[in-house]
Amino acid sequence: MGIESAEQQGLDSLAIQEVLNREEFLLQNQGDPIDWSQEAKKVGTNRTKDNDHTLLFYLYCLILTLYGYINYRYGKLQKSVQRMLGSLRLSRQSFEEEHSEMLFPLSLLVLNTVVILGILVYYLFQYLDLFPQLNYYQSLFFSMGLVFLFLLIKYVIQTLLSIITPESNSIQFYLYNKLIIYSTLGILLLPMVVISSFSSFLPETYGIFIGIIIVLIFTAFLMYRGLLTNRNLFQFHPFHFFLYLCALEIAPVLILWRIYNTS
Repeated sequence: MGIESAEQQGLDSLAIQEVLNREEFLLQNQGDPIDWSQEAKKVGTNRTKDNDHTLLFYLYCLILTLYGYINYRYGKLQKSVQRMLGSLRLSRQSFEEEHSEMLFPLSLLVLNTVVILGILVYYLFQYLDLFPQLNYYQSLFFSMGLVFLFLLIKYVIQTLLSIITPESNSIQFYLYNKLIIYSTLGILLLPMVVISSFSSFLPETYGIFIGIIIVLIFTAFLMYRGLLTNRNLFQFHPFHFFLYLCALEIAPVLILWRIYNTS
């Protein structure tokens, strides 16, 4: 009886020691205690940054609503823009006869283009891993603000040059053509950015590449149209053309770079 009791106590002590060893092993390998509230925040942050397209959905709805309003309010605008895009003579005629009537709807179309370009720049920043300290919302609004500021600086400087240069009418005509070209650019970019945002049919890299190609094509066409509309400026006023060229490309980039460095 005593032998059986001693054997039972030995088995119990071995079982207890085994349990203790198992718990010690688990404690050594589990690391720091898990803070479930912090883990939930991480999951929420990742979801907001990478997968939450709610804001983009509302932006696209706003863009389409604005396009619908413009088409309803200015029914012939789309055909007029197409004709002016293909013919410099028709663009000149529209500039001389209906500049004030076309300015507001064209500005609305350009506003849509700014938002769409901002979304494209946002995807470019994500692909290049630029500004990683910004979350999803900050990066998106930062991209749109950057595009808006860049185009606004160029427009303001060129408007000032149209006042001080001898060929002011030519520069104003170029700015009018710029509105026409930018309004068309946004319409062409919209399907591509929507597909990149909500579909796996078009990989993000291909979407960025196609978008950049479209922007470069329109930029080249804008420069060509600018040469046609400002031939007298660079033929007879080379100094003013140099100032115009600086305002066209160099000054906005330098201003944005200065703002970025100071911030």
